[in-house]
Amino acid sequence: MNIDQRCLDALARLNGRRAELSHDVRTVLNLVETLQRELTRRGVELEDANGKRHGVWHWGGDEHDHLESLTCPVLIAAADLRAIIDERDEMRMTYKD
Repeated sequence: MNIDQRCLDALARLNGRRAELSHDVRTVLNLVETLQRELTRRGVELEDANGKRHGVWHWGGDEHDHLESLTCPVLIAAADLRAIIDERDEMRMTYKD
């Protein structure tokens, strides 16, 4: 194989690799756009948590909390959530058999 043919072969391989990298860059850019949308969505949830927006249920731990009927995000203190989970686990153990 002469030097001209080797150069042409190398150029063909480089062009193929360039096309692969171009595809990879597009894939990464699409992922970045997806992540930006997710961050924006989560920013809205954070605004909800800070009381800047309506449309969430603020868990009060009283007779007005009915999880089965809620269709919106629920803001609940970690301690209250742990208590609900513990209660559920205790019920499972009680009625296991």
